[in-house]
Amino acid sequence: MSLLKFIHTRLGFGSRLLLICVLFLAPIALLMTLFVNDVMAQVQFSDLEIDGAHYLQQVWGATTAGGRVADAGGRFKERQAAQAVANANGAAARLDAGVSLIGAVADGSNLTLDPDLDSFYTQDAVTVRLPAVYEAAAQLRDALSGTDAAAIARDADHLSTAAAQAQASLTSAIKDNADGHTRSALDAGTKALAAASDAATASLATPALAPAALTALQARVGESWVASNSELSRLLKARVSRLTNELLLNLGMVGVALVAAGGLAFAISRALATRIKALIHAMERL
Repeated sequence: MSLLKFIHTRLGFGSRLLLICVLFLAPIALLMTLFVNDVMAQVQFSDLEIDGAHYLQQVWGATTAGGRVADAGGRFKERQAAQAVANANGAAARLDAGVSLIGAVADGSNLTLDPDLDSFYTQDAVTVRLPAVYEAAAQLRDALSGTDAAAIARDADHLSTAAAQAQASLTSAIKDNADGHTRSALDAGTKALAAASDAATASLATPALAPAALTALQARVGESWVASNSELSRLLKARVSRLTNELLLNLGMVGVALVAAGGLAFAISRALATRIKALIHAMERL
């Protein structure tokens, strides 16, 4: 009651109207704070994905062409997997460790949790499917140098399955992309990858031709991986830009609305105060 008495006795009409406006604006300010925090969290999430995609480019080069894997400082929780690559002996062991490192970086950089369908399927191709095809081709080529027919059949089936899954992920990324850029970036490479996979499978009927076909398939996988990783980075950067623009637009709209509401409240309070003063003067004259 004392608070109400203070308001009625001490505050003028304009101050009371201002107090009402502040009380109404408080929940709006809270909601805007929650909205801004949510958008910034999404931006930080995607920024880590972008950094992960950039680091994967170095990892892929080191995995397929040899060389030292750059140190990411544990940002992607990759140190143990990176150490395994450094300690690997032989090309097969290094390739296997490199594929594991790619998966670890994908997990540690939020890529495997990507929320958009086009970028999710693109990262799936980059971090899982295409490395699996590359490794399966290497394993099959090694098996062909031996005489174990069961191992050759097993590795051939593994390669066929891995290639089909990679093509499915790339096709889904193209289909679920709204702006059409992913199709122009990946469609030709996806078809070329399918043709190289079919050629590698057909070459098994002539074992002498198979190693060259498998090497060509690996080269095609490498080209598709580079294109897919580049498109993944573009998609992630586009998302960050979209989120930032939406945030600025919404903040601008709220700011304009608040300024308009404040100006309207001021104009109404001043007009009412003027009329009340005029009424008081008229009553005093009477």
